[in-house]
Amino acid sequence: MAPEEPVNREDQEEPEAGLERLRGGRRDQLLELRRELLEERKRIVEEIRRMESEVAELERPLHREAVTDDEESARADRSIQLDDAVEKLCAGRLRTLDRALEAMSRGRYGTCEGCAQPIDLDRLRALPDTPLCVTCARRAERQA
Repeated sequence: MAPEEPVNREDQEEPEAGLERLRGGRRDQLLELRRELLEERKRIVEEIRRMESEVAELERPLHREAVTDDEESARADRSIQLDDAVEKLCAGRLRTLDRALEAMSRGRYGTCEGCAQPIDLDRLRALPDTPLCVTCARRAERQA
């Protein structure tokens, strides 16, 4: 599962895109959160690529020649399964980050998708990709 080609959003749009209407401290803090989201996105894309490369290396000997040692084969299979699970988690995180960056570029970042109220900056610092304020997140957890 190759990640989509990483988008260098800093090259494609102004860093303040979507935040023009904001002024002062909140705008500055959201710009800092945007930088953190972009850094995490880059790190995850690099991790997914590294895992794909490792899995390709593990699979190569299994396809070229018969593995006679059952234990070695089982260990390689477990490693591939673990890497696949981690890659899926990373891909899910990547989608979440992209969704937050898209909301930022549209000027909707930091606004709760449940109630349309501003999300508290402390919450955004702790969970920079959260789409919900504390109240709506708790409501969603109770309904789940």
